[in-house]
Amino acid sequence: MREHVGDELRIELLSQVMPATFIAFDLLYLDGKLLVDMPLEDRKAKLMEIVRESPRILISRHVETYGKRYFEGIVRMGLEGAMAKRRLSTYQMGKRSRDWLKVKNLKTMDCVILGYTPGEGWREQYFGALVLGAYKGDELVYVGRAGTGFDEETVKLITDMLRKMKTHEKAVELEEPLEVRWVRPELVCEVKFLELTHDLKLRAPSFMRLRDEKAPEECRIDEG
Repeated sequence: MREHVGDELRIELLSQVMPATFIAFDLLYLDGKLLVDMPLEDRKAKLMEIVRESPRILISRHVETYGKRYFEGIVRMGLEGAMAKRRLSTYQMGKRSRDWLKVKNLKTMDCVILGYTPGEGWREQYFGALVLGAYKGDELVYVGRAGTGFDEETVKLITDMLRKMKTHEKAVELEEPLEVRWVRPELVCEVKFLELTHDLKLRAPSFMRLRDEKAPEECRIDEG
């Protein structure tokens, strides 16, 4: 990513080969005045007044109608998702609000549970994340970890199941250094995720449910 580049010559080269574009989506201050309590539509109107667009500076415009059709276009283009915002919403710094919702373009996939990492906090006696795999051809490969999407009851249930399946045999070899408690690769779960990366890893996977009716061999990577 551009932000991790420290070499001045490389920064200069990247600025010419892949120039960055600044996209303004809100206006929080103007002439020393804080605007966070002003309705969103008024802040956006002021933003339109003061920003002169160019190939390198753009304004993020909103869509007021045909929301479903708009999101279908996002899905077709393979984009991550959209932000839905109430027109009269204020800018609530550092807070989550129902006034602004992230609508993600999520995919789902069935994965084999290969093991788990140790948990922290209230999950210290259970697990931190499930280590996931799927079949690429005849080979079982590691596709990532899911540490979200669980309620307390599900965490306890899965922990009890995994403890009965513990093994010292690794189902796969990992490239990243992880402390893993391995289990027999027999349990299947469904996860939701944003995309499958070029190195066959799930981006932002989140647990959805166990699939008792599914065999591990049915968990296959779709590279299409």
